[in-house]
Amino acid sequence: MATTSTSSSAEILEIYIEEQNGSDEIGDGSIQKPYQSAAQAVFNHNSSPNLKILVRKAEADEWQEITATALKKARKGAEGIEKKRKKALEAEAKAAEKAIQQEKTSAIVLEEDTSLPQAIKSKIKYLEKHRGQRVKVSGWVHRLRAQGKVIFLVIRDGTGFLQVMLGGKLSQIQDASLLTNEATVEVFGSLQAVPEGKSAPGGHEVIADYWKVIGHAPQGEDSYLSRFNEETGPSILADLRHLVLRGETQSAVLKLRTCLLSSFRHSLDSLDLKEVTPPCIVQTQVEGGSTLFGFKYYDQEAYLTQSSQLYLETVLPALGDVYCVQESFRAETSHTRRHLSEFTHLEAELAFLSFDDLMTHIESAVSSLALPFEPSE
Repeated sequence: MATTSTSSSAEILEIYIEEQNGSDEIGDGSIQKPYQSAAQAVFNHNSSPNLKILVRKAEADEWQEITATALKKARKGAEGIEKKRKKALEAEAKAAEKAIQQEKTSAIVLEEDTSLPQAIKSKIKYLEKHRGQRVKVSGWVHRLRAQGKVIFLVIRDGTGFLQVMLGGKLSQIQDASLLTNEATVEVFGSLQAVPEGKSAPGGHEVIADYWKVIGHAPQGEDSYLSRFNEETGPSILADLRHLVLRGETQSAVLKLRTCLLSSFRHSLDSLDLKEVTPPCIVQTQVEGGSTLFGFKYYDQEAYLTQSSQLYLETVLPALGDVYCVQESFRAETSHTRRHLSEFTHLEAELAFLSFDDLMTHIESAVSSLALPFEPSE
């Protein structure tokens, strides 16, 4: 037990903290079983009116009364422990409520109505022509919200976004209670224009008559929305790149990249250049040995290419004007974030031309670029 001493005014409760060997789990604040953190001591004994906290780092050190600054920090830490405790209790209550709900919903079985018209399978991008018809769409849950006994989903399939309404029995099955962002689903239903004054992606929504989960996404701390947020640092975002790419902004960057590459290819093809595919592993340097990434390849010295120029020159006499889209690598020492060790390299080699011919060719290639997508996309 913690030590108490009698004074003329009131009893003083002495609580001991040892950072090295103390324990917040099994400690009780006594000199024999000290706590490890002052925050835990304040949390457990904050109701005591005369609390004296004695601290030391290791067993060989002398006990000293906690400083005012450390005590202030400990009180903030105790507030954090209290918040975590309340959050844990709320989570337990929600889990218990969810378990009861899942037990009720497990008895509900959903079956497709075979008397309905055959659903037309379609990508989201091409749904507009099927308004008023029964459609079948597969995708990932991008957003979801429950409104009473109706669940609204926004799913994506890479070509666009679609709002889906699950009502009645469809929102009461067990899969509905387990549904989270990034779950893979397949929905069947009537594609209807949204009512006037309402909005939805594409101006329409699916009123589902049947749906099923192809694969559930992780829940709780491992769920998509719990892994990162707007304040997450760049290093964590880089580790979670496969998840970050599912957001609208980052996926838009990849779509723009696709359009740019397609447009450049179309432009160069129209100028009678042929695309070739050189290797990215080479045995010679192109621009300088100091920027080479070297490694062993079948017991021989090899490097990641700095440029595909030499390979383009070898096929030039056989194919005429050529180009390639290939990754290039530069092992340059840099302490800035502007440096790229790897980048997509668009290179071309042309024969029998003067400098003026080269400038005319570049101007033609750039001016004939046309992005193959509508601005609304």
